Amino acid sequence: MVSVVEMPAADREALESMARSQTLPHRKVMQSKALLRLADGCSVRSTAAELGTYPNTIARWRDRYRTGGVDA
Repeated sequence: MVSVVEMPAADREALESMARSQTLPHRKVMQSKALLRLADGCSVRSTAAELGTYPNTIARWRDRYRTGGVDA
């Protein structure tokens, strides 16, 4: 099941910047990449496989974004 994340352009710009960061913690970079893939229509499972993490982790990040936005 594909779980597309709807996001405003400003959030996408912020996440793209975070995904390219060399100074943010690795976890924040991974979360940003995951959310961008989900926004592009990729599934939770394929995103987890590409990023080398668990689907439950990706789903938790997705849910956290939906509740609190980029700051969450």
